[in-house]
Amino acid sequence: MRLSRILLVVFVLLAAGLACGPNSPASMSTPVKALSPTPAVIPTSPANPTSQSTQSSEPPGTMHLPMIDSPASTFYPAMRPGFEADVDGFAAGTRYALALDLTTNPVRVEGVETVRYLNDTGSTLDDVIFRLYPNALTGGASLTVESVIVQDQSISTSLEVGDSVLRVPLPESLAPGDAITMQLTFNLTLPENELIGYGRMGSSEHGAVLSSFLPLLSVYQEGGWWVEPPI
Repeated sequence: MRLSRILLVVFVLLAAGLACGPNSPASMSTPVKALSPTPAVIPTSPANPTSQSTQSSEPPGTMHLPMIDSPASTFYPAMRPGFEADVDGFAAGTRYALALDLTTNPVRVEGVETVRYLNDTGSTLDDVIFRLYPNALTGGASLTVESVIVQDQSISTSLEVGDSVLRVPLPESLAPGDAITMQLTFNLTLPENELIGYGRMGSSEHGAVLSSFLPLLSVYQEGGWWVEPPI
């Protein structure tokens, strides 16, 4: 069985990290919805936030690069009537944008992730840490990052802590209040019909569980990035 749809999700975060470690800040995100037999309806015109696309004529498997710089008004249709402008306050913050291709039996996700990261740590940063949580749950290289591009430059990265930490050196130091754009190409493969981590990830005859399945920014604590083994 193959579900080959492109899913574009933009996460708007209140802080640099997403909660999986200690002292994680609160965050606001648009949840990933399960892929359905029909294409998702995505706003297409920032000038007219209420317009929506029709079914795509493109063949299954077409992968579009995420649109990380879409104006906040693009997401007005996802808000409750009267609360559309609430997203404006997060427009300059950290964002994730995803283009995904999902295959089931076994579960395999191929993805391109664009992250606009705002340095609100108060410190100058020479690197950025992403957490690869599936590797901590499976004890192997279930989630692999094929390439990382920072500000249009290809970057050599390193893995630490049982391949659950991806360290991304920055071409230039990132001062507090400045932002950078990073693009990661990744693959996730999970065992067939097996739930791991007390059901936090895996698949069964009833469906797939994909919590924290993508590379996620770590939490920046006093003194540096959180790189401890996740619980």
